[in-house]
Amino acid sequence: MGTMIFKFKEMRNSRKISQEGLARKLGISVAYYRKIEGQKIQLLNIEVLIGVCKILQCQPGDLFEYVENEETA
Repeated sequence: MGTMIFKFKEMRNSRKISQEGLARKLGISVAYYRKIEGQKIQLLNIEVLIGVCKILQCQPGDLFEYVENEETA
């Protein structure tokens, strides 16, 4: 089984948008957005994902990376 890595922070920083500014544009709390960036959420609302993509002008695949875990014996 692998791990999904969130790349929201990198994408947001590349667009020079603050957490506060992005959260405000999305209509969510800064605390909730920080949980997204910190990978402290179990589920990501699809409307939030669509909003992030629109604001940051990116595709969903730009925000995630799947990394295969190495199995140890």
